[in-house]
Amino acid sequence: MKVLFTITGPWGIGTETVVDGITREFQNLGHRVKVVFPDLGLPSPDANKYYGNPELYHILQFPAEHQGVDFLTFPLIIPDPNPRNLRNAWTFKDMTDKEFQHYIDFLRLCLQRVIQDFQPDIIETEHVWLMGYVLNELGYTLQNSVFCPPGRRVLQWLHWKLWGADCLWSARISLRSKI
Repeated sequence: MKVLFTITGPWGIGTETVVDGITREFQNLGHRVKVVFPDLGLPSPDANKYYGNPELYHILQFPAEHQGVDFLTFPLIIPDPNPRNLRNAWTFKDMTDKEFQHYIDFLRLCLQRVIQDFQPDIIETEHVWLMGYVLNELGYTLQNSVFCPPGRRVLQWLHWKLWGADCLWSARISLRSKI
């Protein structure tokens, strides 16, 4: 079985730790795994673990450019210090509508390429984040908390993740209107 995980980053706490453990167990059972996440490529003691293992990790590398829009860093949901991003990195509310739509397009293109190349049987998305929203846009429809595209199954732990992505969109618009 081929399993694709999408996570928000590899900084060794929370989700990444869980996905790292599940990945090892799946590999021990003979399954193939790929983990997708954004990263700015800042120096770190564990950089080789991720950048030296392209069979396991697909890194959405930043800075990036898509359709004439520059993404100097990957946007954060909240202005939280992120050890794999710049201090004061931009958040979704900082983005213009054009930047936000182009970022969704950028994620869509990246995820389509990974899915086409890897051909996963299961896709597990983590966090209330845009990757789950984009997977839904790509036709991985929610049915009883599970995305079910033709011939593939995409697990989604909680059905509210899509609701959360919609809330993120609405909150971004609401916050921008108050600025």
